[in-house]
Amino acid sequence: MKNDARLFVFEFSGKTFAVPLACVEEVIEFYNVEQYSGVVPHCTGTINHRGRILPIFDPCGLSFKKDAQESQRAYVVILKIDDVILGLVLERHLELLALNNTHADDLDPDTVPANDDGDENSYSMLGYHDRAMTFLSPKLLAPLVRKHFGNQSVVNYAGDQDNKRNDKNTEEFIISKIGETLVAHPVGSVMEIVEGLDVMPLFRTDPCLRGLTSLRGRVLSCIDISEVLGLPERALDDHSVFLVLSNKEAEFVLCIDNVVCIRSFAPEIFQITEGLLPMAVKELFDGVAEKDHHSYLRLQASAIVEWGRLAPFRKTGSDRLG
Repeated sequence: MKNDARLFVFEFSGKTFAVPLACVEEVIEFYNVEQYSGVVPHCTGTINHRGRILPIFDPCGLSFKKDAQESQRAYVVILKIDDVILGLVLERHLELLALNNTHADDLDPDTVPANDDGDENSYSMLGYHDRAMTFLSPKLLAPLVRKHFGNQSVVNYAGDQDNKRNDKNTEEFIISKIGETLVAHPVGSVMEIVEGLDVMPLFRTDPCLRGLTSLRGRVLSCIDISEVLGLPERALDDHSVFLVLSNKEAEFVLCIDNVVCIRSFAPEIFQITEGLLPMAVKELFDGVAEKDHHSYLRLQASAIVEWGRLAPFRKTGSDRLG
């Protein structure tokens, strides 16, 4: 928690939950799940995930001791804690939520005791907009998995050795969608996912620089790369979605359609874009990957900061870009 004080916030059965982003490996679709009829509380099923048995839990049951009824189980967020891997079902990812140091310390599982009723699976209700949000501690969930699922290895799994090698050399990406394009953003560069920002337009600038916006007292440039991808300029309204991206030099917001999931990729899966993409596109995207019948374009925050089209405007109204 202290190394990356951000929460992955999601919704399931009308309730809001959060887990530390540092423990999130990826988000996958809820499919090929084998129903589990054992004695592990609130375990809804298992899947073979890269040669390991992945138990999938109902977050409502872990928090309120009663599993969700007739809920749409669309996705699974996969959590990895040391030697343990587990999944939580969710219906919708809401955002990445940055915490201040005080809240991060409050949610540190090494310092917070279990609930008075002895339930060590979850603790801490946080205020989240106009509702309550339940924080689930992966470190307190891990013993439950260790007790009932052992080392989780699948016996004689043919791809086990390859998967062990790949697990040690993967990077996590937030996958967003702009039009029909799937864009892979390194998790470390994505600070937040926000909606409905007010953007003050700037005149006589490049069309990709939509204007300036204020986010908790910080004035940030708003960038829209729709034109580069052959799309018309997007309308900005109360339902518009933005990624807050950052590198060592700058921070800005990027217009997107929505966030799809979190995925783990081996770095070598991305090919250089030379000869694969049009010139205007490859100026921003430094890699393209094919995975599960989908194409992903990798976008580094630094590519936006160093983009030649923005060079004349880097000092326009804000010092938060370049």
